This record gives sequence, C-alpha cells and structure tokens, in this order.
Amino acid sequence: MANLENPVDYLQSEHHLLRDAVDITNKLLANKDDVFFHKQMHDLIIFFRNYGEIYHFPKEEYILYPILRGRSNLLPPNYVHDILDNHDDFKALIADMEHCYELNDCELLRRVTKDYLNELVHHLSEEEARIFKEALKLLSDVEQKRIVSEFIALDEKHGDKIQLIESLYKINAQL
Repeated sequence: MANLENPVDYLQSEHHLLRDAVDITNKLLANKDDVFFHKQMHDLIIFFRNYGEIYHFPKEEYILYPILRGRSNLLPPNYVHDILDNHDDFKALIADMEHCYELNDCELLRRVTKDYLNELVHHLSEEEARIFKEALKLLSDVEQKRIVSEFIALDEKHGDKIQLIESLYKINAQL
C-alpha cells in the first residue's frame, strides 16, 4: 500500500501495478493460441484503458503536474507538456487495440499491444527518473498531504479500482 502522506509513493505504487499489467500482457503475447489470446485481451484492454484514463493519468494531469510546472529547471514546462502528450498517445493506442480486437485481427492486435507496452514502460521510467525524483523536493508537507487527499478522493469518486485490479490478477492466474 502506498504511503498516504506521499504523492510520489502513491503514484509509484500505481506504476508498479501498471508494470505488473505489462508483465502479464507480455506473458499473454507469448501464448500462440489466438482464441485464448483474444478472449484475455478483452479484459486487459479494459484494464489499461480504465485504470490509465480514469485512475492514474488524471492524478498526474490535473493534480500533481500542474503544481510542479515551472518550479524547477529540471522540469521545464515543455518537458511536462510532452509527458502529458504521452497520455493522449496512450489513449490513441488503446483505441487502436480496441479496433483490432473488434476486427478479431490477432496479429495486428499483438503488434499494437507490443507498441503500447513499449511506450508505456518508457513513459513510466521517464516519469520516475525525472518528475518523481524532483517532486518531493519541490512540494511542502502540506502540499503533499493535500495532493494525496485529492488522489484518494479521485479513487473514491470512481469506485471500481479494486475490481479492475482483481480482473488483472485473474488473467495472470489463467496464464
């Protein structure tokens, strides 16, 4: 569980979950049974779309990054803007995955999924190396507590985060 007083640890725990999802998806990609692959990808697509777009990215886009913008030369506004553009790229890749899924084109779905996973892992590493590394230095204790409270409120607003996480590990158990 994340340290509830520290927004970086909170987001790091979400990154850990996203990396677990990447590992699970990579295991599924290695499975050559297209019927099984297609069936399991349904829930993985839902996980990546909903977890990213509903729970994770908004914490960065609307809560943490606007506060950090302009506070450090190591986090220039154009860098933060580029990181946020990645979130839009992920939404587009998820839409591509959904389209391939609907077409039942497993070969193309595998390629698009690999592209998504590679981009996601790179993005997570960038955030951790540059933004998270600086964030705690730039935030007061009061700001950190307020940010975590906003993170928790966002999670509570949407409510089904646990169900998404359980569905992810259910897929892993079937691999």
